[in-house]
Amino acid sequence: MQNITEDEVIRNLKASALKESKNAENHCNLAIALAERGDVAGAIDSYKSAIQIEPNHLAASSNLGSIYRSMGNFEEAFTIFKNIVGVPEEALSHTVLGSSLGVIAFSSLASTYSHNKRKAVIRSVLRVIVPSICVGAALGALTASYIASSTLQVLVAIFLVLISIQMAFEFPPPSQNPKTNVIGPVLVGSGIGWFSGIFGIGGGVFSVPYFYHRGLQMKQAIGTSAACGIPIAFSGSISYMIVGSSISNLPDFSVGYVYLPAAIVVGLASAWSAIVGVRAAHRIKQKKLRLGFAVLLMIMGLNLLLR
Repeated sequence: MQNITEDEVIRNLKASALKESKNAENHCNLAIALAERGDVAGAIDSYKSAIQIEPNHLAASSNLGSIYRSMGNFEEAFTIFKNIVGVPEEALSHTVLGSSLGVIAFSSLASTYSHNKRKAVIRSVLRVIVPSICVGAALGALTASYIASSTLQVLVAIFLVLISIQMAFEFPPPSQNPKTNVIGPVLVGSGIGWFSGIFGIGGGVFSVPYFYHRGLQMKQAIGTSAACGIPIAFSGSISYMIVGSSISNLPDFSVGYVYLPAAIVVGLASAWSAIVGVRAAHRIKQKKLRLGFAVLLMIMGLNLLLR
């Protein structure tokens, strides 16, 4: 079978979107590929084109909402999610976060499988840090409603900016092997899980810099971080299910604060794009991958600070 490069895939998707400009699915598929490549602006435009053609397109709307959420634009994310699902105002933020963790369960499983095939998942590190991540993610979901999100947003933004500078200039990581110390990874794992549970994310923005700083190669840090997304997603989403189990007026097919149709549909699409992303990441040299991740963290941090 002939190998098709990532650029060729995107060119083919763009051609399909132009040829059948009224086909919302073509625009949505193009947006998924562009987002995985890192072209967030292009992905947003393509998702908007899909929604303009088909206003009730679930995957396009949900993915666009997820992009806005990851950028810190929670107002846009909540508006989109409310429009497509019909969630009561008082339950909107929790439903977005809980459903987002459900999506991450799919993408993390696919990404971890693909990374593991390339021997980029360091299991000795996972054995130490995963239990504390599970506890942290569950606590994050349970305490989300009691924390001022604006305060957390500023703290996370400052953290991301500082870490991006550290990664860009590659301050020497400690020589200590990450599997020789238990207390540090346990405390860090709890923090990663807690923040991830509150913000409804997979934790890569925290765990990748940590693993890299502890001495893992960049591709190993990304692969191991992807595996950490599995316990974060399952522990956090289950907690959101439990916390929201007593809430009335939630949409049909919701389990607590997790809206299953969005989690499954978007999750399956994310799983496919995650596999494409892993293939691309393992073709990029470590220095470029590290600098690219540093730039991404800087953009995310500045975006959160400026909002």
